[in-house]
Amino acid sequence: MSVRTALPATAVAALASAIANQAQAEPIVRLPDAGATATADLPIRTAPHEAQAATPAQPIVSPVEALIRQAQAWRKQGRNDQAQATLQRALAVAPNNPDVLYALADLARARGDAMSAAVWAGRLSAARPHDLRLAGFARLDTPQTARALAP
Repeated sequence: MSVRTALPATAVAALASAIANQAQAEPIVRLPDAGATATADLPIRTAPHEAQAATPAQPIVSPVEALIRQAQAWRKQGRNDQAQATLQRALAVAPNNPDVLYALADLARARGDAMSAAVWAGRLSAARPHDLRLAGFARLDTPQTARALAP
């Protein structure tokens, strides 16, 4: 005959409650055998919402803004050819975007191409006549650029 120990009803209820709370709080995750499943297939637990709020959110930028920033990075690296190609892609997305037109005019001026800079500044002027950045291109008005811009 085996010896049985009698537990008080309150102890049994407390034990059952603790087991139920543990089961609801954290599920037990069993990892597969090595080689059965790649670790990339396992679920990833994220940080609580409070921890995520502590880090500042990155602002969302438009595709055109991203292309302009990429062009600026190319210019800083001295890759004006890549900057030109990137700005042309941005121009294809937004043909009258004043920031793209200004960036193209500024790039042409930096390369010493006054005629192209005047053309891009003219397009910027047509898109946004009172843009303050146009003042920097006023000195590009030469007889040569005037002939190039004439209809």
